[in-house]
Amino acid sequence: MSSRPGQSFIQSAGICSRISAAGPGTPIQVETLDRLFAGPLPAIRFIKADLEGFDLEALEGAREIIARDAPRISVTTYHHPEHARQIADFLMRLQPRYHIRTLGIYQETGSPVMLHAWCE
Repeated sequence: MSSRPGQSFIQSAGICSRISAAGPGTPIQVETLDRLFAGPLPAIRFIKADLEGFDLEALEGAREIIARDAPRISVTTYHHPEHARQIADFLMRLQPRYHIRTLGIYQETGSPVMLHAWCE
């Protein structure tokens, strides 16, 4: 999943693997959630993502789903120290009704491990 369809790269390093928009790494095809779930489908109720640092990009590719359906979201945020704040800001711009909670602390960076978002 990504913010736009095309190609990205996975850098395999066991538990420390990462996905990035530019190399190095093995090329992989990526798609947006909005394109995969376009058309007359039931509302998307839950998005869970653990995409090795590419989680924000995946959510950016689900803009229409998030704005329209306000699904519950559970996403990892520990790969980049700024991701929890960036993801929370992004979600609140699209859907101001979200409640945001972060959980856990990644000991290497001090950043939150997970972000949960939901509307009541």
